[in-house]
Amino acid sequence: MNPLYTQRLIIRPVEREDIPALFAYRSDPEVSRYLQRDYHSVDDVKYLVDETSRVADVPGTWFQLVVLAKDEGMIIGDIGIHFPAGDAQQSQVEIGYTFAKQHQGKGFAREAVSAVVEFIFAELNKRRITAGLDPENRASERLLQRIGFVKEAHFRKSYYCKGEWVDDVIYALLKEEWKPGENR
Repeated sequence: MNPLYTQRLIIRPVEREDIPALFAYRSDPEVSRYLQRDYHSVDDVKYLVDETSRVADVPGTWFQLVVLAKDEGMIIGDIGIHFPAGDAQQSQVEIGYTFAKQHQGKGFAREAVSAVVEFIFAELNKRRITAGLDPENRASERLLQRIGFVKEAHFRKSYYCKGEWVDDVIYALLKEEWKPGENR
């Protein structure tokens, strides 16, 4: 995959050299609050990077991207794309994203996620994108809504995360609903 460029960002596949930068913000308890796992050591991030597919669109894998601020040249977040296994699933993907605390609330996540959504629909030719989130993660919920995602389900205490059952809210966006350039 070639890097994606937006007005303020560069989005490219993750590399092993990115591990320290990913650990720097993923180890922050405020940032990792809604993630599936905590990142207590660099080895936890190494696992994330090592388990990531090096090629986009491989069924049954995650493809991880890093988001760099053009002006700072530093990693400010990451976006994962999950390609579910199974023939019926190959026209849809799931996304997840994480951004460093000091770069939240500045529109970077919206700009980056919008660019990745455009890539998924235009380059990968997928028809549907989903995102799951904890309903307490209001910022993530607002981001998805601004981009055009629609809430499809709220599953109560259906997701086991960090030793407890939590709610899982599913948002989705269909290719025919996406309006390129309007949601950035």
